Amino acid sequence: MLIKEKTPILSSEITDKAIFINRRKIIKAAAGISIASLLPGSVNAQEKKYAHIPAGPYSASLKVTDYEDAANYTNYYEFSTNKKDSTVLAKNLKTIPWNVTVEGEAEKTGVFNLLKFPNNYLW
Repeated sequence: MLIKEKTPILSSEITDKAIFINRRKIIKAAAGISIASLLPGSVNAQEKKYAHIPAGPYSASLKVTDYEDAANYTNYYEFSTNKKDSTVLAKNLKTIPWNVTVEGEAEKTGVFNLLKFPNNYLW
């Protein structure tokens, strides 16, 4: 039967007596700080800190892009050079499973599943 011996506790692992005695004060202070962070004045603290910096041409004051425009914008020219038409034209494109065929004078030829490609064939 294995009987483990107690290892002595290091002094660095023991909570300091002053902290232990004042633990309720520390918890109250932490709660007070967290409640104070919910007050409206604390929200503007960061804004005031950087208020002296002039707004640049790409600042957040610009209108946020509509979801439809952002979701349907593409740089793929396989279907159209129009950045909005390619989304509509590619709706029937089947991407899974997507296989790549390697032929000719290659060290390793065959049909490879693109989803497994980065894990097994690169590097």
